[in-house]
Amino acid sequence: MNEERKRFIQKQAKKQEPQIATNEHGEVITGQITVHQHPDDKAKPKKSSDPQFFNLMTEFQTNIFQYYDLTETEAGLVLQLCTYARFTTDYVDKNYIMYNRKPATNKDIAKILKISYYQFVQNYKKKLLATEVLLEDDNGMYLNNDVMNRGYLLDHHKSYRVFKKPVQELYDLFVQEGKPATAKHVGLFFSLIPFIYKQDNTLVMKEYNEELKRFVYHDYDSLAEALGKRNQKLKNRNYGTFQESIMKMNDVYFEASGTHLIYEVEIAVRPASIKDSKKRKEFRLVINPNVSFSSTPKVKKSLEKILLDIDLSNDFSSNKDNEENI
Repeated sequence: MNEERKRFIQKQAKKQEPQIATNEHGEVITGQITVHQHPDDKAKPKKSSDPQFFNLMTEFQTNIFQYYDLTETEAGLVLQLCTYARFTTDYVDKNYIMYNRKPATNKDIAKILKISYYQFVQNYKKKLLATEVLLEDDNGMYLNNDVMNRGYLLDHHKSYRVFKKPVQELYDLFVQEGKPATAKHVGLFFSLIPFIYKQDNTLVMKEYNEELKRFVYHDYDSLAEALGKRNQKLKNRNYGTFQESIMKMNDVYFEASGTHLIYEVEIAVRPASIKDSKKRKEFRLVINPNVSFSSTPKVKKSLEKILLDIDLSNDFSSNKDNEENI
């Protein structure tokens, strides 16, 4: 296990208290999932609605493949499981994977992931338990708090909000029954999230430009390098290069939903010069705020308008091309 992650898990374990349910006589009740309530929240009314998002707890600029010791396929399976984690009200509560309002069994999880019982138990459960991405107790299986959380957060600055529906749609679009390797595109999308700059949803590097007062934007090559995939083909020949994989994922999602997961927002740059008036184009990679967004509603609304114009423009161009071919 990654040493940095091991230290984090040990630190989290010290914070957590045993989850023990007792009856009115103080006797321990076994087989019960308890929901703790933070002292500061006791006076607050409980919300009846379940928020349709979860929080990825990965640090900014984390390579999830290294940090969690996951392949692209395993990362895709984990992201899908995040959408089935229960809503919690305290940081000591466990992120149990739920199915039909009950803790999911091996058979249930295999169904969620669109793989066989044997494939899950023999090929994936063992690995995820060994890396402590997935944990298990008498009540069921749950995801580690350093992977995700749904509900109470101690620190909102160290998480990325991801909406459940788009992830499940992406999973259903790519993953074929009994073929877990087809989850690679979902894992690829998971790997992009820790590179999001929360102020504007752009994908950025660690480097900060002091002159421009902003992080340096990623392009496809720098992003592939940050994830250890520069100039590499994904193992399955059908997935192509890193850039091709992102574009294929985007195209398939757009055809099904009418919106993209990732955008190239172009910026025209012209030097202030009489001699050199050439304009060159640069672009920023931007994640759709309706898939993952962690800033203010005002920023989200502004960004949505810009990206909607791009989608409408693409849709119009596509329709025009079709008309010309008729």
